[in-house]
Amino acid sequence: MLKTAARPFTVADYMSLPEHGPRYQLLDGELYLDGELYMAPAPNRKHQFISGEIEYALRKYLEENPVGVIYDAPFDVQLSDTTVVQPDICYFSKKRLARLTEHGAEGAPDLVVEILSADGAARPGSEARNIRAHWCARAMDYRSGRG
Repeated sequence: MLKTAARPFTVADYMSLPEHGPRYQLLDGELYLDGELYMAPAPNRKHQFISGEIEYALRKYLEENPVGVIYDAPFDVQLSDTTVVQPDICYFSKKRLARLTEHGAEGAPDLVVEILSADGAARPGSEARNIRAHWCARAMDYRSGRG
């Protein structure tokens, strides 16, 4: 893996990364994992199924109760000048819609949903920072009926 730069990475550095290719998160000035460049592998099928089910339920609710909007990964959420995360799902109430930008969001959403890996470990940076609610979902078993 590549080593990070001696100086902290900024949002401008992060935004200059290629749009297509690996998904990165900027956490406190580092492209992150033990001081090395962090590249997240694509989520597995179980993760995607669970994320889709949660997103579907939230979207159905918002169709009947238009109190905000949701976005799913990859969606950049800038929490500071040196931290950009990509939650699996995030919700912004109407009060926080002004945080939405062309590139994602500048400021914390009202809700973040993270789908935990099979071992239950959260991704780096998934801790709440001025986020009103933070859900973590872990799949012990699921029954999709879809193969």
